[in-house]
Amino acid sequence: HAFAYSDKGMDRTESYGTIVDVPFFIYLPQILGVLLGTLLKLSGFWTMYLGKIFAMFFFSGCIYLAIKIIPWGKMVLFTIALLPMTLELATSYSYDSVIIALCMLFISYVMFLIYKKEQVTWKDVCFLAAIICIIAPCKMFYFLIAGMLFLIPKEKYGSKKLYWVINGGILILGILTL
Repeated sequence: HAFAYSDKGMDRTESYGTIVDVPFFIYLPQILGVLLGTLLKLSGFWTMYLGKIFAMFFFSGCIYLAIKIIPWGKMVLFTIALLPMTLELATSYSYDSVIIALCMLFISYVMFLIYKKEQVTWKDVCFLAAIICIIAPCKMFYFLIAGMLFLIPKEKYGSKKLYWVINGGILILGILTL
């Protein structure tokens, strides 16, 4: 149960709504926008809109990078990013704006590793692990996107053992953050 205050005073009443339990850093773009609006002493309207604008900037930056690095399907990714529902979520206070942007960036980076990059480096592994560790505690279903790691050819890791250790390690790290 969550408790809320009624209109008639400060009496507590029970509410049966759900509480979303996600880490604070998933709201970081929106937090930075509201913080900037507060520091600039803007009105409540503009302060709230700065939060939405910063969410849009984060989304746009991730989509820009995703389109830049994906080897093929750039127009498909661009079209998906411009769908009305995607744009609505991208400029909202929902944590979906960050999740969707990071998922598209993850997919693009994996495709880049599959088709363009000759060898997977530790920088690539750390980048993918960081994205999975941000996505996993927010929406468990989106954690399944980590399965795309197994599409990267084993030869790009140097050995089969390293392939299983790295991909398994990223999955275990993601599960631990759940």
